[in-house]
Amino acid sequence: MNKSKYIIIFLAALLAISSCTHKFDEYNRNPNQIEVGNIVPSSMMKSLIYYSADIFLNRTWLLNGELMQYTVSASNNTAYHRYTIQSGVSVAVWKDLAEWASNANEMYGLAVKEENENYQAVALTMKVLLMSNITDSFGDMPYSQAFGISGGSHQPAYDTQEEIYRQMFSELELANSLYNPGIELVPTDVDLLYGGQTAKWQKFTNSLYLRLLMRLSNRDNLMGISEKITEIINNPSKYPIFTSNGDNAKLEYTGVNPFSNRFSEVSETTFNGRRMGKFFIDYMKELGYPCIQWFAYRSNNPAYNGVDCGMPIDDTVLTGASVLPQTVLRMGPSPSRLLKYYQIQFILPEPPHRGMTLRSLPP
Repeated sequence: MNKSKYIIIFLAALLAISSCTHKFDEYNRNPNQIEVGNIVPSSMMKSLIYYSADIFLNRTWLLNGELMQYTVSASNNTAYHRYTIQSGVSVAVWKDLAEWASNANEMYGLAVKEENENYQAVALTMKVLLMSNITDSFGDMPYSQAFGISGGSHQPAYDTQEEIYRQMFSELELANSLYNPGIELVPTDVDLLYGGQTAKWQKFTNSLYLRLLMRLSNRDNLMGISEKITEIINNPSKYPIFTSNGDNAKLEYTGVNPFSNRFSEVSETTFNGRRMGKFFIDYMKELGYPCIQWFAYRSNNPAYNGVDCGMPIDDTVLTGASVLPQTVLRMGPSPSRLLKYYQIQFILPEPPHRGMTLRSLPP
């Protein structure tokens, strides 16, 4: 009798254990983590767009605004408007952009294996966007061998900036030829810019192409810039570009982490560590520009005031200076923009202004 009782208890214990471990792997799998061996182009796209936009957003606030006299840092340790830029800042720019350019390159390789041409085109566009910012910042760099060399060498050759731009133009040409606007990117929710609309991605690709061409306007004879700009402008069916604000390459954050504007988590004191530059504020006041309220905030002052850029520490007066508008830039849903329609509108009249001869321009 006792032996039978122990057998029953033992079998019940085994049953309980087997019940606990049933679907154990399924219950303990993180649904948000990519499984090794199951990576596909679409699984890389959301992170690629989000972190690329985040890099540009942060660097614009940290560096670009200082160097173009839009803002003046109130900290002596980060006085980039005085061209006091630590080596670590340059290292971070290269590292961050190259890391996500490498991911874009990997995404392209996966899309080639899948024979998904739309994803190939998107990956090439993002790669060029990121890499162009590196070469514009540093000049010559590895490009053709940047993401792997046959034979296992870990010392990629440096390409000249001319060679890099030729390769980027070639990749944008390829991307434009690969798009099939009638087929959406799926799943559409991974596309944080356009919700899977490949027709808008093609416009982004060619608008980026125009921007990079204009960067080389002083190399027209060497690179055939005016001829290519003319071809793009006069052939919208082959090279569609932005035609309205609805085409903007803009990341609309949800405001809910992790898809929230990075500055929503920055303290008000840190954010206000940037004062408005006097050059910028005075120029807008001189023009009577009504949108100044979207570029600066007066705090408790009756007028917009700026701080002189590049002044010695002892001569820098921050009292009464306007600051960055928090309601525009520091909210969780405040968008990040990679390329906008108005930039293309500035580009279109630029070639004739620079003495480049185009066959015709759109009205």
